[in-house]
Amino acid sequence: MKRFLPLLFPLPYFISLANAQSIDSVRTETTTEDARISAAEVKRFIRYITRADVEERTLFKVGIWPASDRTVPYEYRRWRLGADFEVLLEQKLSPSLSFLIGIEGSGQYAEYQKRAQLFGLNPPTQPNIAAYYLEFERRYELLYKAGFRYYYNKHKQILSGISANNFSGNYLTIQGTVPWEYKYQQGFRSASTSEQMVVSINGRQTRLENTRILLAYGLQRRLGKYAYFDINAGPEVMYRNYNGKSSFSFQLNALVGFGW
Repeated sequence: MKRFLPLLFPLPYFISLANAQSIDSVRTETTTEDARISAAEVKRFIRYITRADVEERTLFKVGIWPASDRTVPYEYRRWRLGADFEVLLEQKLSPSLSFLIGIEGSGQYAEYQKRAQLFGLNPPTQPNIAAYYLEFERRYELLYKAGFRYYYNKHKQILSGISANNFSGNYLTIQGTVPWEYKYQQGFRSASTSEQMVVSINGRQTRLENTRILLAYGLQRRLGKYAYFDINAGPEVMYRNYNGKSSFSFQLNALVGFGW
């Protein structure tokens, strides 16, 4: 028995070494597993937020965004406040094609620095002729809107299991807007008497607004069950504006709002 005692002395050392190697191995495997799960969870969260796996064939949207200004800019503008909005119904005709219809509009109010403008043919020294400057302007417009959207890769995504038949995707669109109501007011103030004069303009009478056709590339994403954002950009043609000619512009449109 005494002969075997020296052989038993190194045994605790080998046992502790084996346990240390086992612990290190477990720690390494746990770290690798946590990283893999985290990446999968992030991907799963994005799909949940954009409702990628939820089928939707009808989407009612109410959106708003700071107003884009399509009027002539004024260097004497002090400040401007406005917003664009839309109320739309988008209906799927097929997984890749949808039809949308509704109204869009905008409102704006702006104030200007004092700058003299003369009215009348007589010299401004005559008492019945005064110099006026533009003090403020406000406008609002409402338009009918209709168009088609082609979600060009939606069918392929459905077949590969990446997405369900819904409204989260990239698209090509053609859409038209027809004026419904347009009001424009400018307020002038006399530089000598401080008397205010307000000039009102009806867009239907002056043809300040007319039918517009937009061709655009865009992307739309659902944000949970009750929200969305939509952005598109492309060329737009306004048919027969106030001078009887068609005009061309490049438009960037962005909206975020409620959708269900």
